[in-house]
Amino acid sequence: MVTDPASTAATGEDGLSVESRLAEIERLDELSVAMQKRILHGEGLQEMLAELAEVTAKPVLFDDFTQQLVAYSPGPSLTDAQLLEHWELHAQQPHGAKGGIDCVFAPVQLRDEQWGTVHLLLGAETATDFDQRAVERAALNLTLWMLTRRESTSLIDTARSEFIADLWRGRRWSHDMLLQRSRSVGADLERPVLLGVAIRLGGETAGERALLQNALERLRKNATQHDLSCMAAVVESTCLGIVGMSRQQAEARAGEKLANAVLNALGDRFGDVTISIGLSREGSVGRLRKLLTESVDASRHGAEVVQVSGLYQSSDLGLLSLLSNLAEGPELRRYVDDELGAVLGLTPAQRTPLLETLQTFLDCGGNKTVAAKQLHIERRSLYYRIERLEALLDSNLDAAATRLRLQVALQGLEVLRRVGAPHQRA
Repeated sequence: MVTDPASTAATGEDGLSVESRLAEIERLDELSVAMQKRILHGEGLQEMLAELAEVTAKPVLFDDFTQQLVAYSPGPSLTDAQLLEHWELHAQQPHGAKGGIDCVFAPVQLRDEQWGTVHLLLGAETATDFDQRAVERAALNLTLWMLTRRESTSLIDTARSEFIADLWRGRRWSHDMLLQRSRSVGADLERPVLLGVAIRLGGETAGERALLQNALERLRKNATQHDLSCMAAVVESTCLGIVGMSRQQAEARAGEKLANAVLNALGDRFGDVTISIGLSREGSVGRLRKLLTESVDASRHGAEVVQVSGLYQSSDLGLLSLLSNLAEGPELRRYVDDELGAVLGLTPAQRTPLLETLQTFLDCGGNKTVAAKQLHIERRSLYYRIERLEALLDSNLDAAATRLRLQVALQGLEVLRRVGAPHQRA
């Protein structure tokens, strides 16, 4: 049999034709260009890894020098949950261990300092020369990304920040997936009591981003000092965090102590800035999104409605957080005017005692005897004021539904006064 020398010359030692080899080189160049474009656009590590996962059609992970998972892209073959399960197994064994999950990997390093490792999980497949070259090319571009972002010492903080941001923006995970994801970034969400915490600045604040970053660092530092777990991130105009503690710490009000310590530290440094810290009610992993929402509502109430530095707890706000949002439009003003307009149209001398009487009567659950004592007036005087209110409002104050409507209207009136919203008869 005669061998065609042209055919032999066109095939390399690895069995690939010249055309195939050129195609692989072109794909590697496209990978570099795609990753460098993401660097120029300021995109994150997750997006960088997605490029490698797409070109290799395999799952990709990146861990830092402490082997904490920083970012990943599952590729077309695995779900996020499956990839995290594979990672937990893979991270427990050295590379090449018998029975382990095989991978192709490359270090990301500069001047002999290793910042992390890129892993390309193979599953049942065999590593190819292209896989190895692609991982090495990706590692070089990740080094460039880290140099431009200057985040080599805070990669795990970046991963935790992305986790918080994903939660806040509505990404949904199962209970087990949440725990897996938190474990992958070295956070303890399995503590029995979790709290959401949010820090916002009032008004137009110069250097807002730098101030929020300082608040973030202070929150993390103080949490460590109080022996609390804490994941936090600056998301848009808010510093957001999830704090974990034991039941004993919760009973000792550790969350409040942490928030006050952060508030005092920031106040000492930025005394001329309105700093509002919102604290959610206690919860667990299944309520993480709710905890963040409650804390943001509470911090927004302090920064935008009260406009005074302080600690604001969602448990104390009642309807105020909802009403504060409604105050941004005309709906709340219309509701207050419909319910209380006849009283608000009186002169201040007439209006003030009637509103005070109505508020106290409602706070006492409609108990006239208790309300009279609270107001320090005779019951006969109270009865007269109630009759006057019923006539003006065209309502029966003995009806529970009426009292509820008016209670909401009074709280709405307080919100409108604080935000300075115009009122037809104010």
